[in-house]
Amino acid sequence: MFRLLANLGIRIRRNEAGSLSVEFALLAPAFLILLFGIIESGLMLFNSIIMEGAAQEAARQVRTGVVQSSGDPETTFKTLLCDNLFSIVSCASLTYVVETYPSFTSSNMTSMFDANGNIRAASYADTEPGDVVVVRVAMNWTFITPLISYAYGTDRMQLISTVVFRNEPFNPAGI
Repeated sequence: MFRLLANLGIRIRRNEAGSLSVEFALLAPAFLILLFGIIESGLMLFNSIIMEGAAQEAARQVRTGVVQSSGDPETTFKTLLCDNLFSIVSCASLTYVVETYPSFTSSNMTSMFDANGNIRAASYADTEPGDVVVVRVAMNWTFITPLISYAYGTDRMQLISTVVFRNEPFNPAGI
């Protein structure tokens, strides 16, 4: 009887059929979470880069006076910003703030988000030639992958793009 149990134990130890399935079942969840986390981080970075490019292009139009020479500068700015998102980022999920300051050192940027992490309302200040202008665009990125939000310590990431420049000399609207 003892010999029979010993032979059975040896046969079970030597039988490796199905071991790959067991190893896959143990490693697959961790691998998939890591894979989806990498994909989601890449998507977040891609959206951030698209938002940055749109903010820079819209700010360039403010800098050269194109936006100010239109009948409605805020609508023109928002249209330029949204057009340069190429429908990849939803324009409804963004907010923007355009502020002017007398000098670079006097700029005082307030937060784009309230205490709960919600986006504040958009605002646009008219600019003149030679003004120091700060253009900021922001959005909330909500994570889909559960462990990524755990790794970052929050379920949302605040993506912000800031462009600071001095307006070029241009003819103000109405002159």
